[in-house]
Amino acid sequence: MGNKSRKEEEMADESMEVEAGKEEFPKPTITEYQEEQEPSPSSKSRNLAGTIFTCTLLGATAYLTWKYALNEPKTLAEIKDGLGDLFDTARDKWDEWDLGNFTNVLDNLDDFSFGDLFNEDPKQGDNTTLT
Repeated sequence: MGNKSRKEEEMADESMEVEAGKEEFPKPTITEYQEEQEPSPSSKSRNLAGTIFTCTLLGATAYLTWKYALNEPKTLAEIKDGLGDLFDTARDKWDEWDLGNFTNVLDNLDDFSFGDLFNEDPKQGDNTTLT
């Protein structure tokens, strides 16, 4: 009983060969993996199109800000004055809105009935269920 059978010895030899085979194939390095995974031409064109679109959008926004918000400044001092005026105007508008006070916001809705809001659907009629 202490002796191994021939089948067990063959299986042990095969498992040793499999383990030895693992050492023959080392894992690829990061640079080798990156070289294998080059982007496809369609993803390159999408990246290029996205970059062009983003640059166009930023350019148009900058031009419209320069033209209409800053009134076409010609010197650096005019740009600083224009930006200061722009931020002052934005701050004044923000202070006018008073977003912290929501008391009495429904005062102007005295004659308005929310219950009748959905009862006059032109496609549904009087909104009764059909039996």
